Amino acid sequence: NLVFAGSCWEYGYCEGEINEEQNPNKVSIFGLSKLTILSFLEKLSYENNFNYKWARIFFAYGPYQKKQSLICSIWNDIHKGKGNSIKTPYSSQDFIYIEDVCRGILELTNKNVKSGIYNIGSNKLTSIAEIANIIYSHYDLKKPYPNIKKNSVEGFWANNNKLLNLGDFNLKYSIKDGIIKTLNFLDN
Repeated sequence: NLVFAGSCWEYGYCEGEINEEQNPNKVSIFGLSKLTILSFLEKLSYENNFNYKWARIFFAYGPYQKKQSLICSIWNDIHKGKGNSIKTPYSSQDFIYIEDVCRGILELTNKNVKSGIYNIGSNKLTSIAEIANIIYSHYDLKKPYPNIKKNSVEGFWANNNKLLNLGDFNLKYSIKDGIIKTLNFLDN
């Protein structure tokens, strides 16, 4: 009973809600390398009769992220007085707080369910502009994107139903709660 960390990049270029049955489309080298490992794992599992779960993790964030990550870069811009350096504010992704990712992996580890792919995401699309607004508001600064139109963003997000149907998993952190926990970590 093994759990492996996959990536939402295995789906490639896509938009909208993504479930585990989604076929890959224009996949990057990174996504292809993950798909190759998954294919090898499926073959090994069949030949050696072992159970595996492939956790397709969406856009995880939280403490200890690399300094070039979105939240850290916005935090650095604010604390260094650089101003807003976001280039694609209306790009959107399925951001999920790292503790929720860990809880999803633990759910897969602790449940005796059939082998396969399991999405771990927030099941929600969030724009970079929304994240920037949360961060700026946290520091009592003027929001850089006060007029975000929810329908004007594009991206893809996880359909978590397969994981949610295992019984004990649910998301604990909203995007705002997770960002604030991350900012508090960076501030300390």
